[in-house]
Amino acid sequence: SSQMQRQRLQSPRSSSSSSAVATSSTELQARGINFAGDSTSTVFVPHPPVPSTGNPNPSRTLPAYLRSSQSDSLLLGTSNFEQRPDGLWEAFQPEIDWFGLQLVPVFVNKIDRPEETEDVVYVDIMEARTDIAGGRSPGNRAKAIAQIMERSSFTGRYEILFENASGRRGAGWSLSGDLTLVLSVPLPKLVPLPPGFNTVGSRIVRTTCRTRVEAQLQELREGYIEWAEQEGDP
Repeated sequence: SSQMQRQRLQSPRSSSSSSAVATSSTELQARGINFAGDSTSTVFVPHPPVPSTGNPNPSRTLPAYLRSSQSDSLLLGTSNFEQRPDGLWEAFQPEIDWFGLQLVPVFVNKIDRPEETEDVVYVDIMEARTDIAGGRSPGNRAKAIAQIMERSSFTGRYEILFENASGRRGAGWSLSGDLTLVLSVPLPKLVPLPPGFNTVGSRIVRTTCRTRVEAQLQELREGYIEWAEQEGDP
């Protein structure tokens, strides 16, 4: 997907954002279902002037921001996270409404910043679990669905690419996000599923991908601008 994304970046948009393109698929497995989603979106990020000088700070570029720990929380997509002793990040994601249940995906992420010759940052889901935050009153089927979802897991990768660009506010960067997410749901025997489980599940994953990419790129843009408007070296 990196090569395709780089091709899309050759003609950067002058607007601050563009709508995310999201797709999804459902794959039946012998012991469960995989719901897969993919979404891409792009925003233009200006190199803002420092208020006190009126000129951009040359040491506070978007590549410098994304390659520093200052962007860690925004790359993880949540303010609720902690770093483990092994260097990985445990990140509690926003709630997802799943057939009346409020699911909280918990991702164990690795932030991978390749050599500075690479204009990309990766956030990989190394491990995952799903917590149940609340939802409908527990009936037999609801309890069964809750137990299934607690055993479900996520895999995926968030790929952030950046490239020099120009926009209405002058020079800057084209910032693009590409999120691939797979929700694997085990299906024990003799457990009745809600009508439309496959269709709705696929839509939930697709919507989650789209909204997360759109929101995360805007947050990265705003976080960078605030950081770049400061004086001095990072």
